Amino acid sequence: MQQEEETAMLKYKHKFPNPFGWLLDKFNNFKSEQLKYHESLWSWFHWTITYTCGKGLYYNLLSKFYYPIRNYQKWVRFGERVGKRTDVLWNLSKPLTLTFITEDKGYCPTCHERAVENGDAENNDWYKFFHADYNHHYETNLLLSNKKYTYTYCCCEDLLFEPLEEYYTSGGESGSSMFTQECAQWDINKDIRPKNGWDPLKEHKAQKLPKGWRFKNDY
Repeated sequence: MQQEEETAMLKYKHKFPNPFGWLLDKFNNFKSEQLKYHESLWSWFHWTITYTCGKGLYYNLLSKFYYPIRNYQKWVRFGERVGKRTDVLWNLSKPLTLTFITEDKGYCPTCHERAVENGDAENNDWYKFFHADYNHHYETNLLLSNKKYTYTYCCCEDLLFEPLEEYYTSGGESGSSMFTQECAQWDINKDIRPKNGWDPLKEHKAQKLPKGWRFKNDY
């Protein structure tokens, strides 16, 4: 008799389970089955919030508003037909400043040193190596009407394209088709003069600005 009552109670519990236990089982099953979906959904939500309202909004503001204003520039060239080229630049980031760039030929110390090492020139043959392009940068304030020298950008095209020419002549075994050499481009301050007499090589070493130097208004 007791055994029959226990069997009937088990059937009743199986037919009408504990509501709390039933909900807990359903939740566990749902969680195990939908875990991957929830993780992907959370990842998408986190990415959307981060890159739309966080970093994304920050970079969108930079790219759409700040960078166009900072990089907006007007450029005019004068005197190219008469051989005295002058570039005039105006930047929206510096509305009261005009930048003038004049070009002429200047001394190339690397070509001179290499020629002396190879025995093709003497130390006092510096005048034979005035073939580098010198771009002198000046600035003027529209209100003060003053003109101030800032620096000179120098470039030797012979050194600039030397790795490429070596690459072609060697059939690709030496040189470089993608990169040039550091000595092909440099910055100097022509207002600097050495103390002990005038010598083109010493003067150039004294004028040369350190690697990685940038004028404070350059980008």
